[in-house]
Amino acid sequence: MGQYHSGVKVYVPKESIGLYSNARYWDYFSCQQFLPLEELEEDPDVSAVEETEAMLPNVHAVGGRVYCDEEFRIMNFAGQDITALNDLQGAYIVIAGNEAVKVYVD
Repeated sequence: MGQYHSGVKVYVPKESIGLYSNARYWDYFSCQQFLPLEELEEDPDVSAVEETEAMLPNVHAVGGRVYCDEEFRIMNFAGQDITALNDLQGAYIVIAGNEAVKVYVD
């Protein structure tokens, strides 16, 4: 089990709280930190972040690899830097400079 990130609230679908509590990489949060999404609208401490289209220079994926015109990192949704891996498949976050964009690799 990982070290807890105390004080962090994690909002997930109500029916999935048990799955998140026992899932690999999510064990950094205690069971009490997982809250139903329905409570998100009621929480005065939560501020919304609007999704925007990041404009990274020429990011594209071919043959299981991601390419970009500038220096970049590839992160999976567990927060691991997987830039050095080959044969990627699925959704990832590409970070270049101060910009980040979700990329799907097939």
